[in-house]
Amino acid sequence: MNSESLLEKAYKEIRYKILHLDYSQGSLLSIYKLAKELGMSRTPIAHAIVRLEADGLVVSFKNRGIMIREIQTKECIDNFELMHCYRTYTLKLVQASDDHAFQLDQLELHLKQIEEEKENDNYYEYLIATLDFMKTLLAATNNYVMLKTFDSIRDIIILSSYTSYKNYPHLEYYSGANFYATLYRYLKNEEYEEATQSMEEHYLKVRQRILMSGVINM
Repeated sequence: MNSESLLEKAYKEIRYKILHLDYSQGSLLSIYKLAKELGMSRTPIAHAIVRLEADGLVVSFKNRGIMIREIQTKECIDNFELMHCYRTYTLKLVQASDDHAFQLDQLELHLKQIEEEKENDNYYEYLIATLDFMKTLLAATNNYVMLKTFDSIRDIIILSSYTSYKNYPHLEYYSGANFYATLYRYLKNEEYEEATQSMEEHYLKVRQRILMSGVINM
């Protein structure tokens, strides 16, 4: 295996373990421990840590290791508000210009995946499907910077949401499934005022839940 693919493998494996909560938020991991666990030298581990820190998943300590970041309530709210601003802007842009349109076929595929993962009670894959739906929605803007910014907070949303699902099972989950189904129907029928109202109601509901519980439960 060449060095480039080994670096990628290290990054993907550590990222996978973080997002699947094999490493809990706030835990400390040494480079030596990670290298031994993954059967690699320290070099690909060190390169992976640089990328993971850029993703916002870890805090690194020079020549020592990492701490898995603890996602605070304020950050959850900020990220969710940003997503709401983006999707609201996207809807206005589609309404105002024939140069922008929603990929309804792709949105429908993501919606089916959302409903399937809810039915199977697979919350992690449900989260992936909801974020895929949202990114496809935002793609109507043709705005590279917006999509790149969305990608930059995607893992943080997954980590905070999946952590709350595991730690607080009594909270309401999968509530977004009905919202996405309703939103898709409005977009398909070009009922944009209703879509705007639905997004606003969803935003206020989720924001209130974050304030009450300290976590995103989508």
